Amino acid sequence: MIPFLIIFKRNIISFKKRAWGTLISGIDPLLFLLAFGFGIGKFISNVEGLSYVEFIAPAMVLVSVLYGSFFETTYNAFVRMYYENIYTAWLSTNATVKDMVLGEMLWGAVRGTLYAIIVIFILYCFGLIKNLCFLIIILALPLFGLVFASIGMFFTSVVPNIMFFDYLYFVYINPMILFSGTYFPINILPVFIKNILKALFPLYYAVKISRELYLSQPIDIISIIVLSITVVIFTVLAIKFLKIRLID
Repeated sequence: MIPFLIIFKRNIISFKKRAWGTLISGIDPLLFLLAFGFGIGKFISNVEGLSYVEFIAPAMVLVSVLYGSFFETTYNAFVRMYYENIYTAWLSTNATVKDMVLGEMLWGAVRGTLYAIIVIFILYCFGLIKNLCFLIIILALPLFGLVFASIGMFFTSVVPNIMFFDYLYFVYINPMILFSGTYFPINILPVFIKNILKALFPLYYAVKISRELYLSQPIDIISIIVLSITVVIFTVLAIKFLKIRLID
């Protein structure tokens, strides 16, 4: 078996031992859906022709992917690397740093996909999925997961300690969740600010695709290209800096 698939399989086996608790921890976006969509949404007439809860519903699917993929490839991956020395053990086999990065990314993407599928199911139960064509997004969830997993692995390869992730969530992840068109259209912002947000936050393009599918609109191919390029760039960076950290 290809080494990175062995690493992926190892993570699946580890996940099975704590699957229920882990999956429950991944439904935080549903709390935001309830609080903002059904709570604050009662005081908002509509956003871009949608009720507020319908506006944020497709975005919550992507937020769940972000949570699952990024958390797995930051906190959990760092624990495996630094505290459990699993990366060192992997390097004593025929696995390379590239295998480790790809294996961790693949598992991170799968975990994010699982989180998102749970959210989609609950949206359906709430009657918020009125067009079953939206379910096509399930096919794109692994790509979205790879985006956030690659970014997570990059940060794992360069952070000095695990506490740094707390700052990272504060200065990057939380702002990305808030300013990627999740809770309000960023088109209302000044053009230069909107361009900065689009350059910094790949979640914007994922949410854009999700909302287009939700509304049965054509998908902007540019968004897919941007996300694909993001995966490639951060994967290459993660491999480079993790190699420096573990070997050089």
